[in-house]
Amino acid sequence: MARSVFCLCPLGWAPWSPRIVESVALGCVPVIIADGIRLPFPEAVRWSQISISVAEKDVGKLGKILERVAATNLTAIQKNLWTESNRRTLLYTDPIQPGDATWHVLDNLARKRHHRSLRRRWSNQ
Repeated sequence: MARSVFCLCPLGWAPWSPRIVESVALGCVPVIIADGIRLPFPEAVRWSQISISVAEKDVGKLGKILERVAATNLTAIQKNLWTESNRRTLLYTDPIQPGDATWHVLDNLARKRHHRSLRRRWSNQ
């Protein structure tokens, strides 16, 4: 993966595939082939700037799609892959640092819990 320009990331066993994060960590452009996928931390990562999404029905055209990307905006995508904020958001650190993957998981869980408690409060009134 580290020597590849593009890394195929088809739908995996989870709502999103670990291959996507592995690709980013290694500087390989993720080619996401999964209709309706929910990518991790969309509030912090601009996925359209660091990956390529290909509809499942267009897999047969993948070669032409990647050739077009290579000829037009590959350099910009690769530059965005190495942006510190994207990398920090997708990688786990020890100890936890603000903005790293663990921090985002905990933040999302806290917001979900807060949202549920607000709904309960409103439904009890």
